[in-house]
Amino acid sequence: MSIILLIPFIILFFAGIVILQIVLSKNKNKWLGLILPMVFLLISLMGVLGISFYPTQTTQMHTVTENGVVIDKVIESSPGDAGSLLITAVVTFFVYNIPTVILLLIYAACRKNIKKNQRLDKMKVQDL
Repeated sequence: MSIILLIPFIILFFAGIVILQIVLSKNKNKWLGLILPMVFLLISLMGVLGISFYPTQTTQMHTVTENGVVIDKVIESSPGDAGSLLITAVVTFFVYNIPTVILLLIYAACRKNIKKNQRLDKMKVQDL
């Protein structure tokens, strides 16, 4: 399947996540708006733990020669020392948390509007 055909579905998926975040954030219960950011935070932690627990990558290549002989190659790469593993884990954590930050910004904007409306309602009641 061509990637061009998948792009509209990917856009609709992310638009649905944003709309769901807005709906959850506008709810009276403030904890509902934190569900999606927490899910994405857990996904980022799983990515970092995956890098930490499995620092080496093994790739298998199967090559068929003109004679029909199959040649198997196993390539194992390691990240090197602990410093490069730490840098890789930190970069992965920050990259995986981009959606978390976006969803938290949506949450903060929606909650700010709710608090502003609550203060205006309180002022209206006091004016009566």
